[in-house]
Amino acid sequence: DEIYTRAGGQNARWCMDSMLCADSVRKYYNVHFDEGSLRTSGGHLLWFDTLGDADQQAAKSDLDSLKLFVLCTAEVRSAALDRLSREQGRLLKVVRVMDCYGLSPWSVDSELFDFLYTFMGSVLGRTSIEMVHRVFVLNCS
Repeated sequence: DEIYTRAGGQNARWCMDSMLCADSVRKYYNVHFDEGSLRTSGGHLLWFDTLGDADQQAAKSDLDSLKLFVLCTAEVRSAALDRLSREQGRLLKVVRVMDCYGLSPWSVDSELFDFLYTFMGSVLGRTSIEMVHRVFVLNCS
């Protein structure tokens, strides 16, 4: 797949800094994941993001980069989980922690909500169903 190859192929590591368009996306989206250093006590990969402090206007003006980032994250996450599970001889998954402090249903820009619901929801929904161990949602309004 083109995105997987552009991200480094078999040498790709699931780390925020390694994702396509990470430098652009980190300006407005606070997300942390690193297959080498962010793990749960049980060894699962940890994905932490703070949604309430995202700069929605900056995200809206950079949807092409955000799309590429999301696709790359999904592709490399799948490959990393497959590789690490084989190496360790057990099934590894992702534990996601989503901090929603400062976010409410009525505070999300409608255009950005449409993007999140259609594109990101579709990509993450289809690629996460077998890979997510737990999702913790914190500070909901």
